[in-house]
Amino acid sequence: MRGAHKNCVVALAVLLLLASGGSATERVDSSYVDRTRAFNWFATLGYPDVAKLPFVDVATGGWSQGAGEAPLAHHAHGFLLSQDGNHFSILTLDLETHKFTKTGPLTAAGQPVEKHKVVDYQPADLVEFATAALKVATDRLTAGNRPGPGGEVELFVLAWACARQGHDRLATELFDCAASFPDEQAAKLATRRSLDPRFSDQIAHQEMWRAIVAFGDPAISRQQLLDRFQWIIKNFPNSEHNARAKATAALLTMMIVEDRNHTDRPTTGPEWEKLDHKEQTAELIFQLRDQNTRQWGQPGACQIFFWPDSDEDTPAHQLAKIGFDAVPQLIDALSDPRPTRSVGYLRDFWFSHHVLTVGDCAQQILDEIAGRSFFKFNHTGGYMAQDGRIDSVAEAAREWYAEVLKKGEKQTLIDAVASGDDQSVAQARRLLEKFPDDALPVLIAATRAAKIDFDRNQLVELVGQVPGEPAQEFLLEELREGPIASARLLAAKALQRRGRPEGVATMLEHWRAKHLPDPPRDPGGPNPESADTHDVAIFLVSRGGVDGVTAVADRLADLPVSLRLAILQEIAAKGNIRTAPKVDGDATADPQPPAEKEDATLLRAATHKLIIDALDDTEPDKRSFWYSKLCSDLRVCDFASLALNHLDPERFPFDVTAPLAERDRSRAILKNVWLKDQGLPELPLPAEPSP
Repeated sequence: MRGAHKNCVVALAVLLLLASGGSATERVDSSYVDRTRAFNWFATLGYPDVAKLPFVDVATGGWSQGAGEAPLAHHAHGFLLSQDGNHFSILTLDLETHKFTKTGPLTAAGQPVEKHKVVDYQPADLVEFATAALKVATDRLTAGNRPGPGGEVELFVLAWACARQGHDRLATELFDCAASFPDEQAAKLATRRSLDPRFSDQIAHQEMWRAIVAFGDPAISRQQLLDRFQWIIKNFPNSEHNARAKATAALLTMMIVEDRNHTDRPTTGPEWEKLDHKEQTAELIFQLRDQNTRQWGQPGACQIFFWPDSDEDTPAHQLAKIGFDAVPQLIDALSDPRPTRSVGYLRDFWFSHHVLTVGDCAQQILDEIAGRSFFKFNHTGGYMAQDGRIDSVAEAAREWYAEVLKKGEKQTLIDAVASGDDQSVAQARRLLEKFPDDALPVLIAATRAAKIDFDRNQLVELVGQVPGEPAQEFLLEELREGPIASARLLAAKALQRRGRPEGVATMLEHWRAKHLPDPPRDPGGPNPESADTHDVAIFLVSRGGVDGVTAVADRLADLPVSLRLAILQEIAAKGNIRTAPKVDGDATADPQPPAEKEDATLLRAATHKLIIDALDDTEPDKRSFWYSKLCSDLRVCDFASLALNHLDPERFPFDVTAPLAERDRSRAILKNVWLKDQGLPELPLPAEPSP
């Protein structure tokens, strides 16, 4: 009876709307009709009914912290769905279910849990929260802005929740506010849409986003993924994501059947070793559907071989180890559209997410085997399958493989390096790795032929890894005559690692001249560039010995604030600074280069003198963090004091987080320690700050 009564009211409202002729009654009844229809539609989607659920404020355990501020705990609001001991779940206003576990009073180490890291919930007032949200949205609407975080959907969900819990007037105001924001899709279509399609589009968007992201969680089965996409297809048939949802559901349906019919083979042990490479490759390509790799950073893309400390026994890694024998089957797999468990994105805070296909993984494995890229993306976050480049990648891979079969891998690499194209650097690395005895002449020729400064820099670094006199002679040539300053500096670093003094001497000469002169511009060759003063300064202060530190100190006051701070940070990071730090694993390093034999006492004295001079530098810096210490109102002199503290904490105590007056007194004390060591008169100290 109650449902019939509601339908009668709606019908009556429609009649009144038709008879009103644009009066105030039209606006009221139109709102009621739209609201009732939208709420009735929303009830069909299957979200939990919140009519009797408590509204709660959840401390999530997440937190953030600004400069000079106390840690700020992150909170979420929603409806309490369940509670079982310390475990509870909520439905948030963006219609997502979140699970939490309450923290106890102590950590696992027996320490009290910090307040901003607590996970718990407490009752909240729905009316109070919704009223505040309404005011914010109304103010934004008045100012001509979008509704902000959550958008119209959050306002709609609040309106629906208020209606379900008997706050009808507030529900009406929230709904009308949400309805008042411009409908961007309707503007494109030059028509007016009722509220349920508007909310339908937005809910479908966020649910499709979540469904795509869910591929990255192996705990969510393929059947559960399929259920999500079928729900989207059923409830949002007019969504812009409908075609993608249907295609994904079809693939998942096929894969579930394949999973059921497939006999998994262990990829280690005697039985696996009995299989030939063709059989192993086929099995591992099948298992690529479970390849689960996280993206490293953003903006960017998901690279299945680029994740620190990742599992190196995945199907992709095993296929790369098989190597050339796997190539023909991997080329055939490039067109495989089956989704994996690896998800990439341009930015994780908007829907730019792409589930890597088996074909995408096959492309990256081929790149790994070949040491080159067959897919040349033309935008950050590009993928072969998504960009429709399967055919061109397959063609390039087949051409490369045919060349390898004809010439052999070594000659194919030599020809690729010598060509000087955009693949030369990657192929040079592979050549040096696999055929080091044949690499140097080709590397030198490629360096001289490089048309892009970035490529030349990388090739000079590779030459620097080759031991022996011929490589050294080329580095000396590059140092003196190289066409770009950055490559000359790289040559200087490589020579310094070998214990040769020419690199430091040349950089000192240029530094004292206050610039790095470039050779005459060759219109047909690489474009010269001005010296990178920052990199030269860091090189001299960290590897240039006493002369390098002294030369930098002589110009320190004239350098930009950012460079002064970088120099001090470099010194502090070295701790007990050495004259010529060795590069771990560098086969070219002299076991006892000449700079290592320099008197460490003189170096330490020169370093301290540079820092002491910087103690008088009160120019401000706007950075908030340094060495993970929270700071505010920082100046160059504060970083200088901190550098001294890092070099010798006992003799130079300093708290960079202390108030300004305390820091000023502390740096005066630090300077007096140094003056006393030099036998010079000490300075009067500022008065102690009042408590």
